This record gives sequence, C-alpha cells and structure tokens, in this order.
Amino acid sequence: MGERKVKAPGQRQMSGSRAGGPSLPENGNNATTAYLDYAQVKSRQEERMDLDSLVQSLSELLASSGTISNELLVTDEEGFVLYRLNRKSAGGVPEGCCLAVEASGVNALGLALKSLETVKIAGKKHSRSGFKQCISLGIPIVDGGRLIACVGYILPENSSNLLDSGILDNIIRTLVQAAVKMLEARKSLDELYLLKEFFNHLDPNQGNMVVDSALNIIQVNRQAEILLGLPKEELIDLSLPDITVSLPPDISNKDSCESRTCKLLTCSPAAKVEILTRISPVCSDYDRCVGWHLSFEAAKNDTRKESKKTLNKYEFKDIVGQNKEFMKLLGLANAVAKSPSNVLISGESGTGKELFAQAIHNASACANGPFVAINCAAIPRELIETEMFGYVEGAFTGARKQGMQGKFLCAHKGSLFLDEIGDMPLELQPKLLRVLQERSIVPVGGSTPIPVDIRVISATNQKLEELIAANKFRADLFYRLNVINLRLPPLRERKDDIPLLAQFFIAMVNKKLHKRVEKISDAAMQVFMDYHWPGNIRQLENTIETAVNLADDIIDLEHIGLLLGEKAAASSTAAPGSAPVVNTLEEMEKIEIARALNQCDGNVTQAALILNIGRATLYRKIKKYQIL
Repeated sequence: MGERKVKAPGQRQMSGSRAGGPSLPENGNNATTAYLDYAQVKSRQEERMDLDSLVQSLSELLASSGTISNELLVTDEEGFVLYRLNRKSAGGVPEGCCLAVEASGVNALGLALKSLETVKIAGKKHSRSGFKQCISLGIPIVDGGRLIACVGYILPENSSNLLDSGILDNIIRTLVQAAVKMLEARKSLDELYLLKEFFNHLDPNQGNMVVDSALNIIQVNRQAEILLGLPKEELIDLSLPDITVSLPPDISNKDSCESRTCKLLTCSPAAKVEILTRISPVCSDYDRCVGWHLSFEAAKNDTRKESKKTLNKYEFKDIVGQNKEFMKLLGLANAVAKSPSNVLISGESGTGKELFAQAIHNASACANGPFVAINCAAIPRELIETEMFGYVEGAFTGARKQGMQGKFLCAHKGSLFLDEIGDMPLELQPKLLRVLQERSIVPVGGSTPIPVDIRVISATNQKLEELIAANKFRADLFYRLNVINLRLPPLRERKDDIPLLAQFFIAMVNKKLHKRVEKISDAAMQVFMDYHWPGNIRQLENTIETAVNLADDIIDLEHIGLLLGEKAAASSTAAPGSAPVVNTLEEMEKIEIARALNQCDGNVTQAALILNIGRATLYRKIKKYQIL
C-alpha cells in the first residue's frame, strides 16, 4: 500500500456528536489526530476488495440477526475507520478518523491492532477525554497470517443494557467469526473462477498467469516460469507489482475493466527483459471482478518460417524439469537468448547442452536463420579447418572443383554451435579468435575475407580453466567465448527431476515402440533416485528405452538391473540399516563403457551408439580408463 497524506482535525469540518454519545477524539494529550478526507476514504475502500467483502458479509449477518442496534466500526490495518455499520445518525466516530494508539491514544481498537488480540476498555482508561465515558471493544481480523482490519465499537457506557453482561460482546465475536468464514469461502470461490480462467487458456507456447483482486499471483504455467525466470513456488509468493514495470493506472479491484496491456519484467538478475502482456479482468457470475488473467509470450520474428522447424529443433518449452535452481537457469537462458552475445554452455556429457543451444537459437532474433552444429572432437585435426571455414577451388589435391562452403558461412544469419570446444586443436584457436573478432572468414586457399553474421554458442564438458593452465586452450579465446556462461547441472544435482523425466521418456518411448508401459515401480524408482547417473539425462533416456522394451506395463527391478549394474540393484534390496554400495562417478562410467564394449565384442562404433556419445569421445575415455 502506498503512502497517503492525512489531514489534522483543523483541516476538516467534523460532524457534531450524537446526544449522549462520545465526542470526536480530542487532543487530550496534545497528540495530533489524523484523518483521511472523503476522497481518500473512498479510494481506500475501492482498493481493499478484502475489506469490502468482509463488510458485505458482516452487514448481511447484522441485518439477519436483528440483535445489534449499536454502531460497529471497521478500520483498516493502519487504524483508519473506513466503514460505520448500523449507524443511526451522523454523530459518533466518523469515517476517516484514525484510531491507532499513536493518533488517538489508548482505545480498544488501537490496542487490538497492536496486540492482535481482542481488547475491551472501559471509561477512564481511555486516553481521550471524549472517550472517558465510553466502553470500547476491538477485534483484530487476520487473513492468511496478515492483519487486514479491526472490528469494534466506541459507545457510551449506558448505550445498551447488554454491555455489562458481556452478551453483546459475545454476539459481536460470533458475527465477526462468521463474517471471516464467509470471506474465506468467497475467496475460495473467487479462486475457482480464476483457476477456471487459467485452465481455459492453457497454451504451451504462451505464458499464462492469474492474480487475485489484491494482485497476488495465484497460478502460472510452465512457459510463464521460463519467460519470467522463476519457478512457480517462488512466483506464487509474489504479487503482480513485484514483477511489473508498469501496471495500467486505472485498474480497479471492484469494477470490471476492459482488457489492456502492461509490461512484465523477467526476474533473472543477469538479464532484465521487458515482456509485453495482455491483462484481462476475470469476473464472477454477478459481474464482480475477482482478479486478472495475464497472457504473454517471448518476442517473435514475424519473418520466421515455420517450415524450418524440424523434429530436432527444440525450444525452451520442450525442456523438462521442475528443480528450483534448474528453472532459474532455464529462465536465465531464455532471457539471454535475445542478446547477440556469445554463450558458453558447460556441463557433463548427457546434460542437454545441445538441447539448450537449440532452444537459445529458437528464442533469439536469428531464429529464422539456420542452426549449424559442429563437434570439434569428432572431426580429424587435419580436416577441422576446412569444415569450419571451407576452401576455394584448387586449395589442395582432391579438393572439390567448386570449393566448399564451411560451417561459418552455412550459419550466416543464424547460430553456430561449437560442441566440445575444449577439443579444438590449439593451432586452430587463433584463427577462430580472429573470426570472432573480425566477423569475417577467409576460406582455406583464399585471400578475400567474407563477412559473416552469426551467433556463436559453444559447449564443453571439460574445465577450460584447467586446459588454459596446461597451455592446451587459449585464454583470450576463452574470454571471447565465455561472455555468457550457463552451467548445466548433472542429473545427480537435480534428482527431484528424475520422476518427471522418467515419465516423460516413458511416454516418448511408448509412442516410438507402440507400447503401453504405464509407470515405474517404487522399488525401481528408488534405484533411480539412489543412482549417480554418470551419463546423466542421456543415460536415463537410454535406460528407460531399454526398460520399456522389456516391460509389459510396469518397469521393475528386473528391467533395469542389467543397465544399472548388480551393485546398484543390490543396494535397492539391501537390508534396512546396511551401508549402501557407493561407486564414484569415474568407476560407474568405466563400468558402463566396459559393459557396452563387451556387448559389442569390442566394436567401438557400435559401443559409442549404445552409450550415445561420439566415437572420438569414447576413444578418449577408453584411453583414460585403460580399458583395452
């Protein structure tokens, strides 16, 4: 709630008090009594949909009971009287008067707001002379752990023969409790309207969000999580102003409004991006505005041709996960996708680096251009230069008659993905650095620079800093590539995603193999959760595919024992209290490679296909572990 200016008593003509009733709060202790004027009271009433609903419920209960004829006051959490119920004349405590202790001294409503407990005060215990012959009662109203109001009275001691007996107080407490329950029920009903609106607008290509009348976020879809850069668990703890650049100034919480636009801000601290969104009112059956629906999407290039989309063209919405830190990474990647800066994606094999690279490309300004990938580890050293930069006619013996266009030119007006950049030959690195600086290439055997307009995305499963220290990678090239760094976590650091990923792969493989496997047994899932997954998501996918081939309807231990190894299967069936068998990452990787080679009778090419890694990578690991 924003800061409001209030007026002192001398700035406003006050109504006279009712015969026998309390006079207006006076400066009995020289403190200044604060007031809201008529316009400010109405403004607060319009802003506070929760108080409006509470007062409506309380008024209905008062009218139906007929047992209370005395005036009841309803203040906001700051102590300003916004409503007078059952009033019989223009006298009494007026709307706009502040009953906070700091403004009006000791009184039951002010103390109730401070203590969050029901308070009753009689006669001379009041600070103000105008209240010395009165009895006051204050009942704080807390909604969802937040103080929102206070209900009570300030009445002459002789105003009712029920005051002394306490019957009136009990009746008021009961009515207030009932009104709070009605408020909770109304909020639940309002939320149902909002959720209905949310599910009516589900679209995987568009961010969707609903907020209540107080602009608190109620629900978001996955695309909203990606675009805003925060998981749902954090977003629903925020309100719309927390993530908004500018809200329409005339949004009313009480009246239906026309749809309009506002700007949301991505929550990623590394890249703030404005997102234009459409905001529309959500109304109940009685045309009462209960909240707002927002729809938004990433900026698109209208010239993008849908025909260029292929099955291996992934977008951020295709990336599966719910881990909190992973969702933040996904939001950051989506935010930086709009930038032309170079991106370096680091992570272990199988974590989805190319998936992220394609998603970044498809969310970038060059999405209508080509996405060209080159694996720096899979191309022989003597051929990698021509693969990247191409060559002219007659550049060397055996060259094509018309020369060859390299990957850089193929990626013109698009993105070039340099996978396994850590395996690029040291002698070629200065040439790559020059291309990145000059934005032009010279084909092998040529002399004329050719301009290229590309976005470079690199990936590595190695620690480039260590390669730099060992003089195997140029520091200047590293800094040129590492403008924006995205570290993809291994699967063992996002184990809460394993059930979601497993079910996703089951559905995918079912479709591919025309099977109807439904789920994974609890025992098999426990093995999945305990396993280290050296091959990460790629290994999980292969494990699921093998298991779906073997299973009929449920994947159980017998379907995954061969893949995970006897130790992993044994650890899942070990007696309670026994120490689980723990393998290091390298040990498990060595076991998987040896098993694949044994399965293929030593055929490296076939083993690489089973492990879903490059042949050059497999050769390097065979040498590292001295398997053959």
